[in-house]
Amino acid sequence: MHRPTRIALLAADYPLYEKYCPNFTGMQDGLKELGIEHQLFSCRPRLDVQAVIDYKPDFIVYGLLDMVKKHHWRKAIRESLPDAKIVMWYGDLRDDHTVQIDADMSEIDIMFVSNNAQNAYYEEKWKVPKCRFLPLGASIKKPVYNEKFDFDFVFIGARITGAGFLKRAMEIGKLQSEGGLKVIDGSAQREPELRARILKVMPDIYFSSKVCLDMSHFVHIDSYTSNRFWNITASGGFALTRRFPNCETFYPDGTRVYFDEIEEAIKLKDYYLEHPDEREKIRKAGYEHAKLHTYSHRFAQMFAMVYGT
Repeated sequence: MHRPTRIALLAADYPLYEKYCPNFTGMQDGLKELGIEHQLFSCRPRLDVQAVIDYKPDFIVYGLLDMVKKHHWRKAIRESLPDAKIVMWYGDLRDDHTVQIDADMSEIDIMFVSNNAQNAYYEEKWKVPKCRFLPLGASIKKPVYNEKFDFDFVFIGARITGAGFLKRAMEIGKLQSEGGLKVIDGSAQREPELRARILKVMPDIYFSSKVCLDMSHFVHIDSYTSNRFWNITASGGFALTRRFPNCETFYPDGTRVYFDEIEEAIKLKDYYLEHPDEREKIRKAGYEHAKLHTYSHRFAQMFAMVYGT
């Protein structure tokens, strides 16, 4: 399989919590596993475009909306590195309802989006030559138990109440009041130092807790999920996951537990708290299955699509 020799990741290490973003650290872990030279260049607070050009990458990954907004950055990179393959790998799910910007990214080679429903949308919205589905992934973590994180039922994430996000916030509230859910808010709205601390210990929280809630904002989009879906099992945690279209394609039953309604989630949580042997069997199976969904696997898929091999 043809693959690049030097990759520039245009992502972020600022504010502080971005240094521990599992998507960006996962990308670097995946390239390290593949033995490919790489360097992360931060778009925030401002991208050093000349440093990217001087690095002379033959493959460039845009990982943030910041690069979509900065046409002059992209133009300088494309003109200075005409032979480099340039891709956009977008992990968020946004549409006209939740608000997405317009852009002209026709100069890149291909865009990858983490759901299997928006290829045509971005080919029109951002004028990319082609858009293909490529899910996010995870880095396999060595499980570390910490007694202070031994929660019965835990969720790491924000309760955003804006357009398109209110439904999950209300459901999280119900799980708190009726299901005893412990919510650890690692959202960007909180202090950067606090979010950084949460992200640093996130794998330990998932492994140490008995049941980890996995519920994305959008559960009706084909193959879309947040990276929580990948991170819980890769950390050795037991995942109780809100079902979404084609979820079993990634993780079959027996590697995690799925639910459809909030009342069902509470019943399943109670059942697996009362049956630790069954819970442990599923947890171990999920951890082993996570090894099929690392970023090294994702990059291998990406290269095959980019180079046509």
